[in-house]
Amino acid sequence: MKRLLTFPILLCTLALFAQPINDDCDGIIDLGVAPFCDDSVIFNNVDATQSNIGMDNLPGCWTGDPLRDVWFKFTASDTILDYTITLTGVADLGLGLAPITNPQIAIYRGDICAVDELVLLSCAPEMAAPGSDQVAITPPALTPGITYFIRINDWSPTALPNWGAFNLCVDKKDVVVTIDQGSSSECSGQLVDSGGLDGDYGNNENHVFTICPGQPHNCIEFTLDYYNIENFSDQIIIYDGDNTNAPIIGDLTGSGFSLDTNGGVCFQTYASSGCLTVQFISDGTGTFEGFSGSWNCTSEPCPQPEVIVVDPDITDQAIIDNVSSPQTTVTIDTIICEDGAIGTFQADNTNLGLEKGLLITSGSAAGVANPGNTFTSISLNAPGDDELDYLSATYSNGTLSNDACIIELDVFVTTDELTFEYIFGSEEYPEFV
Repeated sequence: MKRLLTFPILLCTLALFAQPINDDCDGIIDLGVAPFCDDSVIFNNVDATQSNIGMDNLPGCWTGDPLRDVWFKFTASDTILDYTITLTGVADLGLGLAPITNPQIAIYRGDICAVDELVLLSCAPEMAAPGSDQVAITPPALTPGITYFIRINDWSPTALPNWGAFNLCVDKKDVVVTIDQGSSSECSGQLVDSGGLDGDYGNNENHVFTICPGQPHNCIEFTLDYYNIENFSDQIIIYDGDNTNAPIIGDLTGSGFSLDTNGGVCFQTYASSGCLTVQFISDGTGTFEGFSGSWNCTSEPCPQPEVIVVDPDITDQAIIDNVSSPQTTVTIDTIICEDGAIGTFQADNTNLGLEKGLLITSGSAAGVANPGNTFTSISLNAPGDDELDYLSATYSNGTLSNDACIIELDVFVTTDELTFEYIFGSEEYPEFV
């Protein structure tokens, strides 16, 4: 019985600590098209042996021979030029492996992973600090569609190996620039105000930042993750071109929120000219957190602008047609609105959530149509609503309403359920709403 029990235990031990499948080029692990960054996938170099690829076999920045190296490959995406490749030692509880320490990374290029077929592109600038379980490398700009090869080894000053388990992440390089740096030719990056990620911008600023990616592209997508600037006095202006004479595709001010509550409203726009320019202007008083935006260039065409078409010259029948469905009969009871305050709209292929409907404003319906670059609030000097005034006096500070627009409809349905869909919006949000 003892002999029978010992035999399977030995087999199990050998299986657990066999050489990794990617010990050499023949078993290289393909990570696919970058980015690849999955913490649930754990690799290791335990019991790996030394490779010999001939030319460039020993990376110049490595210390010692690559005694326990393993191999990976990935294909560069057509939308990302600059990458950061990060190795992080982690414990593999399933295999009972400790994290790798003193890891080293090298990046190669070539048609195949074989002897004298690879050329060293870059390696970690020096061995990881003694005892470290992480190392990162940022290779020079990579060519879209080309396969690159990653070589990983652990260094040890003694005969004892520092091999172990690790995660591997091939991801887009974070490029963070401030708007006063002027320009960038990167395909992607993060743009922040002159105060950086943690500081406020200054008074009397007028900075222009131009993005003209060196990589072939058809569109630049620019997204403001947050903005919090002095309302009406400070501006963020975005242009579709390489200077401030180009067409304006965004003009923003205000906020009223702090970074703790995610700043102002998120904003996204697209430039199809090949370049995108961002201008920031501040006055002489009052500074805030500022803004943080990101850009990314792509070979895909820019999405077409989402346009909401508004018709302010409407008839009673047009109102009925735009709010009715086949199961309803609608008649108009009362309309108390100033001229031009109401209209109908068509919003096909937009993200508004409604394809058509009735537009009711306390200002000008004609000024609501998108895309818009300026504020269109106007005062009609018209009376408010008695019921709103009563609620204000009873539950608030008694401020009177004005420019009321009231439409009363009688709706008859052929079913036992009536659904009423509406969207509320205001360009005075959040300062006065």
